[in-house]
Amino acid sequence: MRLDIVSEDRLGITQEMLRVIVENGWNLAAVEMYTYHTFVHINERGVSLDTIKKALIAIPNVKNVMRVELLPGEEKRKHLDTILSKLPEPILDIDIKGQIIVANIEAEKALGLTKDKLEGRNICEIIPLSLQQVLVESPPAIDICHANKHFLIDVTPIYSNSKVTGAVLLLQ
Repeated sequence: MRLDIVSEDRLGITQEMLRVIVENGWNLAAVEMYTYHTFVHINERGVSLDTIKKALIAIPNVKNVMRVELLPGEEKRKHLDTILSKLPEPILDIDIKGQIIVANIEAEKALGLTKDKLEGRNICEIIPLSLQQVLVESPPAIDICHANKHFLIDVTPIYSNSKVTGAVLLLQ
């Protein structure tokens, strides 16, 4: 069950919400926090919305508890996946460790692997390249061969606080 817990912004309120969840033995699968909104995903296992709402509303400054279809991060991911599925080029997004975060349908086709075989794996396990080639400020185009197919990889670095923290790879 995914919930939006609407509250005032005050110090410690999210900690109190989490305490209530733990004390009731509810299995918390995910949490996302924003000003005035704490989104949680509780694995149901026989607990009703009314029971959860009653426990959380008892916390001072909690205004409402509503069921939502998706957490904001899940919704954003669905939108991103839809956008990427419309692009005709194979695209991979990797983090600082080389882990594939996102692969579009064209990348699946080009590499001959399904999304679940790509996402979560290290790029170096799939494509013959080193992270030192990719995770730099001005990466060159990289020519590789995978499964008897030649690709020219165009690399766009991702920055956080002026440091390269990942990259988007476009396979051509």
